[in-house]
Amino acid sequence: MAIHSMLSVVWPSLAAMDGVRWTCFLGFWLLNMAVVWRGVESIRHLQAFGAPFMFLMAAALLIWVRMKAGSFGAMLSTPSQFHSTGQFSTSFCPR
Repeated sequence: MAIHSMLSVVWPSLAAMDGVRWTCFLGFWLLNMAVVWRGVESIRHLQAFGAPFMFLMAAALLIWVRMKAGSFGAMLSTPSQFHSTGQFSTSFCPR
């Protein structure tokens, strides 16, 4: 479902086609089976790629947020839009 959700954001017309959800499931299953067949050591290769990728994406996100806010001062001094813990929680844990 996560792969299909990402696909529907990036390429909505493809995600709407019949059978794409099953294709995403089978692709995810095949990736998991590759880890099982090669052993847990194969995850280290993913970590070698994932760590620099996450650093670059975090930097890109910081630059994007700074451009949207206008400055770091405006970004850091803006008060929260949540007035309770319940409002904050429902944003991250939908019901």
